[in-house]
Amino acid sequence: MKKIFTVTMIALALAGCGQNRTSSLPPIDAESSSSSAGQESVGQAAWESAYTAFLTNGEELPEALNIAVNGAGLADLNVDGTPELILFDPGSGASNGINIFDIDANGQVVCVSAASMFNGGFTPVSIFGSDANMFHLIKTESRQLAYYCISSNSTEGYAYEAYISFVQGDLLSLKELAFVEEEADPAFPDEKSYRYRVEGNETTDDAYVRKVDEFLGNAEELPTNISAVMLTDKGDTSDMQGALEMFKEAAANYKPLENYDISE
Repeated sequence: MKKIFTVTMIALALAGCGQNRTSSLPPIDAESSSSSAGQESVGQAAWESAYTAFLTNGEELPEALNIAVNGAGLADLNVDGTPELILFDPGSGASNGINIFDIDANGQVVCVSAASMFNGGFTPVSIFGSDANMFHLIKTESRQLAYYCISSNSTEGYAYEAYISFVQGDLLSLKELAFVEEEADPAFPDEKSYRYRVEGNETTDDAYVRKVDEFLGNAEELPTNISAVMLTDKGDTSDMQGALEMFKEAAANYKPLENYDISE
């Protein structure tokens, strides 16, 4: 198989960016919270306040975000009724870096996936892509709602694509389903090598294709509820004040997930 095609990374490693605890809101009250997937959610006033404080208070961030930000968005990636905060950085290579933050049961904003170094290390799953269109909402064969994304990046002589699923739970986690990379010697660009991985394990191209088909074969794609504001050009960047303004606009336009019929 002499090409890279759309893959979907799904790595079930909790991509916690260390144990960094940042801006907070009062602990979730089960009696006053609503739920869209059998889990407790935080009302918009609460999550908007928490993310605003996080973006305002100079909290520790993944390194690339300290340099520049080129987008901010919101999406309920683990379908629990409370959206995650997505911050885009210019990244390295052809794609933007995607950084995701969630609110834990104590009301703390926590980084769950970073595209650059954070707290002295890297998260188990990092995501790269162009914009919010990389995120997809599906109804799976087992009638569950789930988000996944296509993560990809490239530099001279190297490219990868991967399918990433977002795992439901009290705190968002990410899982790598399948991964493929292509490498070429600059001196012999037509001679390319490929490496495949399924759920973190080296495998063959056939096993890779089977895994992707298994995940998406009978899934139904649904409209997403992602609200994002991106700077027009990848070369355009802003600082955290600009990120706050982009977040406010995204929050003003955010709508909760529709009440999809997931019955048989």
